[in-house]
Amino acid sequence: ETVKELADHMGIKTLLDYGCGKQMLKAALEPFGYTVHGYDPAFPDLATLPQPAKLVICTDVLEHVEPECLDPVLEDLHRVTEGVALLIVATRESRHKMPDGSSPHRIVKDQAWWMDKIGERFTRIQTLQKDENVFGVLVKRK
Repeated sequence: ETVKELADHMGIKTLLDYGCGKQMLKAALEPFGYTVHGYDPAFPDLATLPQPAKLVICTDVLEHVEPECLDPVLEDLHRVTEGVALLIVATRESRHKMPDGSSPHRIVKDQAWWMDKIGERFTRIQTLQKDENVFGVLVKRK
């Protein structure tokens, strides 16, 4: 609902879901006339580097990135963000476990740490607090 409201407010019908996973956002929005381009390197058919978009959505992705890959991922998010990006990040351990017993959240840091990291490449427009363990931030490129 938040993404639909944001796209409507911006007058945008085409957006990029960066780290789209099983493309649930696409399934939710396309019946309403939106075009959702998905990118996720974990799925071979979605691994082609995406084209820039006026609205980029990146939810439940950044905390799953290997720490040594975070800067390149943020740089690519910067590359594809022509207008604004909505980033939603969990700041806690995952409730789930990988087959080896590790957490799928590879980076568990507080909101202040994430805001500093995101702020290296983006300017904050608005912070959306979901709860004490998850926050969203609407950003534009610096």
